[in-house]
Amino acid sequence: MINVDIVDRPFSSENVGQWRQLWQSFRKHRLGMIGLVMLTLILLGVIFVPVFFSDPYGRVANDSFLWSAPIGTVDPATGHRYWLGSDIYGRDNLALSFEAGRLSFIVAFMPTVIILVLGFVIGALAGYFGGWIDAISMRVADFLLALPLLPAYLVALRVINEREAGFRILPTQEDAREVLLALIIAFVLFGWMGVSRLVRGMVLSMRTYAYIEAARALGASTWRIMFRHLLPNAATPMLIAGMFALGDFIVMEAMLSYFGMGFRDSLHPPMVSWGNIMATNIEHIWTITNLNPFENIRPFIVIFPALLLFLTVLSINFIGDALRDVLDPHRQD
Repeated sequence: MINVDIVDRPFSSENVGQWRQLWQSFRKHRLGMIGLVMLTLILLGVIFVPVFFSDPYGRVANDSFLWSAPIGTVDPATGHRYWLGSDIYGRDNLALSFEAGRLSFIVAFMPTVIILVLGFVIGALAGYFGGWIDAISMRVADFLLALPLLPAYLVALRVINEREAGFRILPTQEDAREVLLALIIAFVLFGWMGVSRLVRGMVLSMRTYAYIEAARALGASTWRIMFRHLLPNAATPMLIAGMFALGDFIVMEAMLSYFGMGFRDSLHPPMVSWGNIMATNIEHIWTITNLNPFENIRPFIVIFPALLLFLTVLSINFIGDALRDVLDPHRQD
């Protein structure tokens, strides 16, 4: 069993060995390593596949032969091979699906970082000072946790995005920024409560530790105690919470975009996420080209982005579960 004193004493250079020990224990977790390798490959694909398998996204293919083209189709005009077929506009499904992952990761990563910071500050203040600060912040958290999540997101997006930029027929790049900002605000508004309650519970138990009392007696400010002593001790549980929040936000963005409440698929400029790709192509899975029904089915235009979404969230959950198991003091090696 690993030494979990990493969460019981203030941060120092000695903790480097503890983190090394944490990594060694994580490497023994099979599903955790599978998730880490899988997520790394997906991230590399999201970054580099659209570069090496580029496709002119900003147009509709003039040749209708390329609309929802089968796997392996070659563009007779350019010689470009569609390794995973094309979507309903003639765009390369392989490159487009990985291009969409960029937007999905960005819109999930940014609010994850914000809720970790905001949740830590609120939870640390509530646990450290107690009293009315604790009472008010935790009652607000309880109220937000009691709300049904999906309707809450829908209402928040409508209220935040007053111009309804994300619902225009032809969205622009400015609309994308507005939708991104609206999604981040909505995710943060309903995502900080779990982290704050986690940090509050840890601070309530740590604020009476000897080194906290010593720091307070030496005149250390509240902010120094929070960020010098409490934050390093809460880092690992917050890391686990952040991993699960990242997966939740990716799924939620895809769901909202699929139903037209998030990003809308655009040709000028490209504005694709895994959710809106599936929404754009779902009605065109069945494309009548001849009397053979098996040649009319085009499931690949939806299956591949859905598979990338599934594998991404699965790998993130594998990593989160592995971190939770490794950091469990009752875990048996």
